[in-house]
This record gives sequence, C-alpha cells and structure tokens, in this order.
Amino acid sequence: MQFYLVIDGERTGPISHLQVAERIRKGEVVADTLVWEQGMDKWEPAGSLEAISALFAERNQTVDGELLPTEEEIAQRQRNTKPPLPDDPPLPSARLPAMPEGSATIVSESLERERSNVRLSRRMLARFFDYVMVVALCSLVIKLLLPPRVQPASIQEFVDHIQTENGFKASLIGVAGFFVWHVIESVLIHMFGTTPGKALLKIKVTRPEGWPPKLGTSLARSFMLYVFGVGFVQFPFVIIGLVFTMIRYRTTGGCFWDQSLGLQVEGETLTMRRTVLFLGFLALLIIAQLGLSV
Repeated sequence: MQFYLVIDGERTGPISHLQVAERIRKGEVVADTLVWEQGMDKWEPAGSLEAISALFAERNQTVDGELLPTEEEIAQRQRNTKPPLPDDPPLPSARLPAMPEGSATIVSESLERERSNVRLSRRMLARFFDYVMVVALCSLVIKLLLPPRVQPASIQEFVDHIQTENGFKASLIGVAGFFVWHVIESVLIHMFGTTPGKALLKIKVTRPEGWPPKLGTSLARSFMLYVFGVGFVQFPFVIIGLVFTMIRYRTTGGCFWDQSLGLQVEGETLTMRRTVLFLGFLALLIIAQLGLSV
C-alpha cells in the first residue's frame, strides 16, 4: 500500500503505511493533510481514510517512551519548520487526479507547466494528415470496387459523373468513409488520447485531470467537430466550419467542442526530427492519393 501526500504545498511519495505512521508521529502529517493512493478518484484528508485514521487515535499515546505531539504542537511546528524534500521524488505510473478546489495549488501548477499551448495551426495540420489518410483509403476502396473512370476535363463533366450510378457510389463511399473514421477516431482518443496525425505532432486530448476522455465524450467530440468544425467535409460547409473554428479559437483560446465537453489539448515541444518525419509521411500519403486518383 503506497500513499502520496501534500505537505507544505508539495507532493511527496510514494511512501508506505509505516512511513505515514512515522510522519504522523513526527507531526508532519495531520488529519487535514491531503492523501491519495492508487484507485482513489480524488485527494482526501488523511483523517477520512480508514487505513490512516486509526493512526491518529494513537497520537496522544507514547511511542518508545516519547509523547506524541498534540494537534496544537503539530500546527505550530508546521508553521515554523519545513521538512526537507527528497531529491526528484518519484511519480506514480498513472496520473494523479485533480486536487480539490481551494487546496494547495502548487501541485496543479507544476503539472500545468508541463503542458504547452497547442496552436490551432498545429492541430489543423494533424487533422489534415488524418483526413488525407482517410481520403487515400476511400480512393483505394473505390478503385477496388468500381470500374475505372475517365478523368473529367471540366467541372461539368465532373458533375455529370457524380450523377451517374458509379459516381453516386463513389460519393457514398467517401461520405461513409469519413463517418466511419470519426467513430474510429473517438475510440483512438478514448484509448490513447491521440490519432495518427496527432501522435506524429505530439498532441493529446485529455480530461483536466490528465486521463483520456471517456468513450461517450470522445464520440461526442468527434461528431461535434465533424459537424461544426469541418461541415461534414462538404463544400461550402467545410469553409464555414473552418472560419467558425478560427474565430472561436481567436476569441476564446479554444475550440467549441473541447470547451463544451470540458476537454483540453496538450502538446509536447516538436523537434526538427519529428517535424521532418511528419512532413515525410504526409508527402507519402498525398503521393499515394494522387496515384489512386489517376
């Protein structure tokens, strides 16, 4: 059983149950000290945890002949002294839940500093990558299932082709492909917090406490973006959606779907190597798409 504690506004841990008892004896941990362990939804006062509360019942007893300090003495000691912190305290394998409102904010601020504000252009590039990938896959399906067509020489010939049976089937495959992709995207974000394009650009979608979104929230996000962000990927609605997204981002600093669902977008600093890797994969997808369209 391992615990994490907030002492003097600093996160400490993991420490064992025996070490917690020792800190209680020394007066470093009191009933109001915030504690978290794996499996808890949020930080709780130490005195409210069954595993720890029994230790406070012994605070007026003696240990090895030494009288434990009273609560007044503990409070005075914490005001006058600050226990030394370990060098680079280890973090748990899972992200810790958000601390309750009004508690020490240093922990949340230190975690927030690890997150960088992801620019809209970077997010749009990641989505462009995913959409090019979807278009290439749809083109491959069309090429395998439908007979080859003559490339239209004018807009009128293109419109006439769409009105044919094969043109209608090709359009239907494209619409269905984007619909299926947004379902797949929501599952990927629920499981990993990212998609292929976002992963290449080191972008993740998370809840405020750092966990990936729930599946229902991911589905809602994907289809809100599909409708309001890219207008079903159909002209002219896609232009309207992009303009709406840019205005919203400029005025509020975020996107409508993320703000409505209480999600946040995190991004790590991009290296030159990762940028070149992204551009290389994007170029390959575009070349593949052009080859399948011939």
